[in-house]
Amino acid sequence: MRLTPIVSKWLVLCFVLSLVAACEKPADKEDKEEATAESSEGEGAVKEGEAKEGAAAVNEEAKAPMLGDGPTEAKEPMLDEGPVDTVAVAPAATAERAPVVPLTEVSAMQHIPARAKAVVGTTSLLQLLDDLGRSEIQAKYAAEYAMMVAQATEKLGSNLLDPAEMSKIGLNVAGPAGLAFLDFEKEVFVVYASITDGTALKNFALATAEKNGATLSERESGGNVVITSEKKDRVAMIIMDQWVFMVFSNNSSEDMVVVDEIATLTADKSLTSNSEFMKGAAALSQGQHLAGWVDVRDFVKAELGKTDNNWAQFELDRARGEGNADDIAFWEKEVARVAGRQASEKQMLESLLGGITFVAFGLDAANGSLLFELEEGLVPDSKIRSLLKNTDHAPLIVRATKEKPIFLFGANVDVPSYKALMAGMMATEGESYEEMRAEVQKELDIDIDALLATVSGEFGMAVTGELDFNADNPAKTLGGNIVVALSDTAPFRAMLDKLSTHPMISKVLQKDGENYVAVIPEWQTVHITVANGLLTASTDKEFAARCVEPTTSYADALPAARKQLLASSGSAGVFEMDSSFIGGFFLARKASEARPMMSPPQDDPEMAKKVAQVEEIQKKIDELEKQEEETSNKRLAEMMKLVGVTTVVVANSEAGFEVKGGQFGGGTSNAEVILAFIDMGMTSAKHDSAMAQQMSTLYQERAKVEEELLQVGDRMEAPKPVTP
Repeated sequence: MRLTPIVSKWLVLCFVLSLVAACEKPADKEDKEEATAESSEGEGAVKEGEAKEGAAAVNEEAKAPMLGDGPTEAKEPMLDEGPVDTVAVAPAATAERAPVVPLTEVSAMQHIPARAKAVVGTTSLLQLLDDLGRSEIQAKYAAEYAMMVAQATEKLGSNLLDPAEMSKIGLNVAGPAGLAFLDFEKEVFVVYASITDGTALKNFALATAEKNGATLSERESGGNVVITSEKKDRVAMIIMDQWVFMVFSNNSSEDMVVVDEIATLTADKSLTSNSEFMKGAAALSQGQHLAGWVDVRDFVKAELGKTDNNWAQFELDRARGEGNADDIAFWEKEVARVAGRQASEKQMLESLLGGITFVAFGLDAANGSLLFELEEGLVPDSKIRSLLKNTDHAPLIVRATKEKPIFLFGANVDVPSYKALMAGMMATEGESYEEMRAEVQKELDIDIDALLATVSGEFGMAVTGELDFNADNPAKTLGGNIVVALSDTAPFRAMLDKLSTHPMISKVLQKDGENYVAVIPEWQTVHITVANGLLTASTDKEFAARCVEPTTSYADALPAARKQLLASSGSAGVFEMDSSFIGGFFLARKASEARPMMSPPQDDPEMAKKVAQVEEIQKKIDELEKQEEETSNKRLAEMMKLVGVTTVVVANSEAGFEVKGGQFGGGTSNAEVILAFIDMGMTSAKHDSAMAQQMSTLYQERAKVEEELLQVGDRMEAPKPVTP
């Protein structure tokens, strides 16, 4: 069942729509059209004042349940006791916000089986939609919203796009809601939402089903109400004291035994008894808008259990069948080579994935930006756990970079672990770290291992400036910074001294007093310094000094949230990328393929005329393509500006790795960004449709003239009759 885009934002609609769709009787087409017309007349005009009053009413009256309470023991359905104890939720119109409630404290988790593979939820569905700009989007697209209202009212008998109407049927839209996956393979999942009046919700479900010609059955399980369709389909509703659960299976109705499992579940068998869930979800500090947890052990096991096909074995079998000794010898070596490479790939995967147990995440949208957090659970002896080390200071590359970067990366690594990772990655490509090290030693007399032994672990790089992909040399306007922390500067200084006298390298690298410069042709001069426990290389001559004594950083002028991320000490890695860095590659002007000019015979006026027509049409096509390219570039540039900058900070945590970051866009509010993307999409669709029509017409015209041109050519080449 598919819901319309606006309706799909209101998860609660699936509670009733799925039941109705499962057993709905076909309606008479004329009656349905008549009902739709009447509904559209009655609901088409939605008054803005009434909508605001409804939203205020539900915020005032529909209050969230006590989220930390355990399941209430019940001998029989508890639907007539009215609303449970509640926690007040501030109206969306005020500046107050509902507190972030960890998934571990949402009592619905005590009704989700411990074997659940993933869960995603929001602290308040209403607040999520309000913070994303619900009222602004409704106002901007009032006509479309009115149509959705009419459709919802026709189907359900009530406008469930109005939070106040949701409250009337017992749904607590100001409370938590979410989705839990019990079995990915069988597609068994559960949608949950908080309620204030179970009886009202049950009556609404039964009445709506009857209105749509469907029959629902009601029964009791574990003191809770269970509603299913008469066809015992693969969807069911469970209503209990604080919650409603919708259970779905896209595989088989036999999987619906989970309905009674949920209805009778005790806390000791619930998701709250899963230590990995509790450890991951409880660690999140973000996630008011959306929080989730995924058990990745099955995915990792399946990925590591895959058997790779050695393609060379097929060729070896063929060679053996033909009995060619040389071919057999060659393919035996190739089989061994491919097998070794595949073994290295599997070993690398085991190193990177083998210790991961879960991923927990939290997302919050604010002021046109998206803040996120991710917790990755790792077993204590995980190989990648030792790769990164937390520092006691803000990243050097951030503190010393003055110009705004379009790309920045920094990390503090355990050098032996990093070396092992690098060697493993080379092996997956069929290369050898030891062979590479020996080659460098032979050609340049440089011992890579001796150099790595002096690296403390922290390093960073940044690309600064603005990319102009329409320029002849787009990289010429870019600058860059590199910094590497050293325990001993002597080996690196000796290396640079040696390279600066190398016959070939000295053409680029020269010594400059105590420092070095590399003059890169068609680019800039790079200043290299080895001092104060640091190796630095930069197009900014003052970069090295700022690494030692930070004065000015690009981060100083950033908004507080982004600045706080970048300036935080105790991190192990940092990453920043302006979307223009990626978008610029798509903005690069692609020269149209040159079409060779036709040279018609001088003595054939008809062919010359046709050739001129083809060239004229082609000029129109080229001009149109140029206009389209410019329009597309402008559109993409605007989009990249809205997307903004991605900032990520990584740290070791008790559970494994902790990732915090944000997507800092160019808008000032969530609604502004969302509306801008919607407008861009609608404008692009209209523009692309019109452009496609114009191009199609021109291509058809050109094809027609080219066909006529071929016919003229055929007549010219036809043998002329011989005169007797």
